[in-house]
Amino acid sequence: MNEKAPEWLEAYAIGRDEIWEKDPHFKGFLAALQELNKETDRGVALVATSFLDKLLMDMLAAFLIENASAKALLSGFNAPFGSFSTRIAGCLAMGLITDLEAQLRIPTKSPRRTDMKSPVDSETMSPTFPI
Repeated sequence: MNEKAPEWLEAYAIGRDEIWEKDPHFKGFLAALQELNKETDRGVALVATSFLDKLLMDMLAAFLIENASAKALLSGFNAPFGSFSTRIAGCLAMGLITDLEAQLRIPTKSPRRTDMKSPVDSETMSPTFPI
């Protein structure tokens, strides 16, 4: 049972370890990718959004001075940067992300029909009612 691992696997492990030494955040990204592989389509959207939300919060925290005011901006009841959308807006306003990155949105409309009884416009996925 002492089979040697394939060469590509050894090369991958060496490369991975080198990247982890240079960029410790890569470990978190890899963990998120491994978690995504276990999820359903809905789960992927939730896990990916949660991961992005955490990255945005970390970017804001790194940009701000470490004090009680900064902590109050990021967390707690009714925090100004307490939601995903306000974190996007804050990162954009501070130049931490680009306009293009801020405009990327996760689709909120499902392409499949649920149990709606009215006809649906196939392009906009909105119900069409006779007027």
